[in-house]
Amino acid sequence: MHKVIGVLSALAVAATVGAADLGKFLYVGDSITAGAPIRRNQRWQVQEMMQAAGYGFTFVGSKTGGSYPGILDPWHECHQGWSSEELGKGRLTEPAEGKLAYWLQRYQPDWVYVMTGTPDTYPWLSLQQVRARLGYLADQIETYTPNAKVVWANLPDQKNSEDAWQIPAHRRNVDLVVDELAARFKAQGRQFVKLDFLRTLSPGPDLFDNVHPNELGHTKMALLNYDAIRRIQLRPTLEVLRPENVAINRGTLVDGDSGCLADQDGVELVVKRFIVPNQTAAPIELSVTAAVRDRSAAFLDAWVVASMHSYGDFVLNLDLYDYSAGSYDTLCAVHDSLGIAPARIPITATGDVSRFVSSQGTTKLRIRARTAKPSASYAWSLGIDQVAWRVDTPVRP
Repeated sequence: MHKVIGVLSALAVAATVGAADLGKFLYVGDSITAGAPIRRNQRWQVQEMMQAAGYGFTFVGSKTGGSYPGILDPWHECHQGWSSEELGKGRLTEPAEGKLAYWLQRYQPDWVYVMTGTPDTYPWLSLQQVRARLGYLADQIETYTPNAKVVWANLPDQKNSEDAWQIPAHRRNVDLVVDELAARFKAQGRQFVKLDFLRTLSPGPDLFDNVHPNELGHTKMALLNYDAIRRIQLRPTLEVLRPENVAINRGTLVDGDSGCLADQDGVELVVKRFIVPNQTAAPIELSVTAAVRDRSAAFLDAWVVASMHSYGDFVLNLDLYDYSAGSYDTLCAVHDSLGIAPARIPITATGDVSRFVSSQGTTKLRIRARTAKPSASYAWSLGIDQVAWRVDTPVRP
């Protein structure tokens, strides 16, 4: 039985000389985007990433709920429990809170972030109703901020409930309509990026209740959000790197070579490790290298798609080699058990990402896995389907 550990994604943010002031950001949504009770929620982490990259920014709005001490800019228009219709037309019982048209006219944002639809699940909406509600919000953005850049998120999945059969349908409807809005805005020449939270967040490890993301979930959302901002602002050309060499430092190679790691196609490189029964550790360790054409990297992300071929509890580490320090930088340690299968686990690093590229243009990633609890098994194995990097030197704003 293959057990998915997940997709590990590393995002390193580099300071950019002469980076631009990105202007005003208006975040519109409900309690998920507000972020409480998660201190380092999506908005907090996005601001950290932009600050680390040297960008100037201002968040606008009249609300500060979910903004904890230490956040760089607390303002937003995220209203707990408000439906997409109420965000567009206002809540009858709270007229002083305003509505989207009012916020757009008042703040004149350069960026509009929208994530809405979770409160719309009661009562259930048809596809036509979802299209009408989100379309009305899009109308307001087009009318009052014709030059604003738009970042629009679909909805993360929910944990099971007595109405679970309807929840996925609603999320599929929202996802479909956001795709329609993307096509509509792009046909006008507008800058629009969809954030795919539906397929990025997992209901088990990424939520602290049936609906709201935990800190891991907010980190995933923040990485997608920042990447969207960066892509709109810089429009970079990314160099996708493929593995060129694999070294097995601990463990026995059972099958595969570096060619197996080029694509996510189910063909795995498999490494086995023997273990003394009822003992822990028995680590597997391998390193994978790739060549970088442009050594002045300012953006770097990497991911690993892997699966356990054994029952038990395991810890997996993903490390990038820091050529400046002469040692590996451990960016993430993932604990995995049979009950939980994390997917797309992001890793965030800040600073000068060129330290992960050698003067000869090599980047190196180390994958380590070990058992976390005693096991009666005498052997276990790790299968790796894909390892890849993206590197670029962004265009200056």
